Amino acid sequence: MLSPGSPVSSIDPSLPSRASLVRLRHFFSVHPMLAAFHIEQWVVRKMAHNGLLVTRVALGITFLWFGLLKFLPSVAPVDILAEKTLSILTFHLFRPETCLHVLAFFECIIGAGMLTKRFLRFTVILLFLQMIGTFTPLIILYRETWIHFPYFPSFEGQYIIKNLVLISAGIIVGATVRGGRIIAHPDIAARAERVELAVEVRAFHEKERRYQEIRQPAPTTRAPVDK
Repeated sequence: MLSPGSPVSSIDPSLPSRASLVRLRHFFSVHPMLAAFHIEQWVVRKMAHNGLLVTRVALGITFLWFGLLKFLPSVAPVDILAEKTLSILTFHLFRPETCLHVLAFFECIIGAGMLTKRFLRFTVILLFLQMIGTFTPLIILYRETWIHFPYFPSFEGQYIIKNLVLISAGIIVGATVRGGRIIAHPDIAARAERVELAVEVRAFHEKERRYQEIRQPAPTTRAPVDK
């Protein structure tokens, strides 16, 4: 049995001792604003560290989930709207169910690419192409997507306009396909932006110099003529 004054860390070193908890409580009571600043700094740092992963996984789950649902027999009102849109865009050359299944196939590819992080550049391109097609019902089927154009969309129109969030998330993922990260500290982010610009300018001049060397013909040497 532990005495009332024994530290908790004597059982588990990973747990804080009672004295450290008392000091932490005292710090919060004496310096509430400073403590709130440190908490906010920690939360923002964690969001910057994990935000990209969460965004990519959320996109993958959304696209894969909704894509699989389109293969099921039960069709939602939004899927009927997608069938009509695809039939118009393909000039009614294909059955609406076929068009919907093709759309579902592409959505599943996008979702799988986001979740596995494989072929991410191709996945982001597919996402933006799919989003362009998603907004076409607002124009070609405006009677069904607007109650009062252009400020009062219907339920289906609201569902389509919410895809702006998916586009924004796709931009974030697309901006980091080369291995970039989100930086929470503003001074470090500004310094990294200047370094990134300098590196890109130097790489551009290096490629331009190599291109000029390739285009420039090699100097020809003439053999001496015997007199």
